[in-house]
Amino acid sequence: MPISRPALTHAPSLSAPFKHRAVARAVLAWAISSLCAGAAWSQSLPELYDAARAYDAAYLAAKAQAESAKFRAAQSDSLALPNVALNSSGTQTESNSPRPPSGSNRTDGLTNLQANVRARQPLYNRANKATIEQAQRSLELASADLETAEQDLIVR
Repeated sequence: MPISRPALTHAPSLSAPFKHRAVARAVLAWAISSLCAGAAWSQSLPELYDAARAYDAAYLAAKAQAESAKFRAAQSDSLALPNVALNSSGTQTESNSPRPPSGSNRTDGLTNLQANVRARQPLYNRANKATIEQAQRSLELASADLETAEQDLIVR
């Protein structure tokens, strides 16, 4: 059998001075909260987005990965470029004979200079081609990851 409660016949009331104080406190609390809320939400959406881009760890990691992939791709592209090397060397030997012939003061000298230039242009190198293609794919993947991170940042 359920227990029945007696019905309220009248609502409890506060005396007049307490009612005025309660209303005054409510108005004061509302005024303070509206002033604070206006200062807290004064940023625009682009400002919030720029701030999030500057501090979001996932976005910054994707951005750094995309930048490094760009440099790796440029470095791998250099495998298809010509290679030129220049080497040079020089020696000088001087000898004085103890008794110069016919009374002259003669000095014998020998100078040897060498220079080498080597140029190489790869026509087809399967390993280099695979490395270049892998770097290009890595660049595309990093760019896609960066775009996904930007979209995730907008959603968050």
